[in-house]
Amino acid sequence: MRLRKLHELVPPWTDGKPFLFSYLALLALCLAISAYNYGGMLSLALSQVHVYGQPDVVDPGSRMTDFADLVGIQGAVSNFFSHPALFPFLLLLGAAAALAAVNRLSFLRGSRSDYLLRRLPDRRELARRAYALPLLLILATLGTMVLALAVYYAVYLALTPPECLQPNQLGKLWDNFGYLFTPYYERWLP
Repeated sequence: MRLRKLHELVPPWTDGKPFLFSYLALLALCLAISAYNYGGMLSLALSQVHVYGQPDVVDPGSRMTDFADLVGIQGAVSNFFSHPALFPFLLLLGAAAALAAVNRLSFLRGSRSDYLLRRLPDRRELARRAYALPLLLILATLGTMVLALAVYYAVYLALTPPECLQPNQLGKLWDNFGYLFTPYYERWLP
């Protein structure tokens, strides 16, 4: 399998570089917004663990908010105006899906070049030109989401005092996985 160039992965009458550069800029913006939202919730949760006015003294008996609640903004430190840390990435995934639909529908305009592409010896050319770049962008976004989640968890473990950590943080993250992406709503916390 040979490595294809960018102009082979987009419709023939378009240039892939503006799509790619604008998407990467939006990915960086989503990462910055996500880090800002998570940093605000983490600092609020850490301030509840420490004694007021003494950031180096841990309040005895206090427990840190769960990591899943900080990332998903469903816990005690959230309100209606809180945003989930990974929500901007979902908007970007939707934009990539819309780009796939626009690319596919662009072959139906004018001379109906979809018929021509179906008659080529390589029958996958139409699908490749319509869906390859959006799929690559979706994979890049999902990879960035996983990497951001791992970095957020490492920061959570590094900044939380050991006596305030609650057990089974990754299990709670997996149990509340659906809440990581949805906006705030009321739910009963255990």
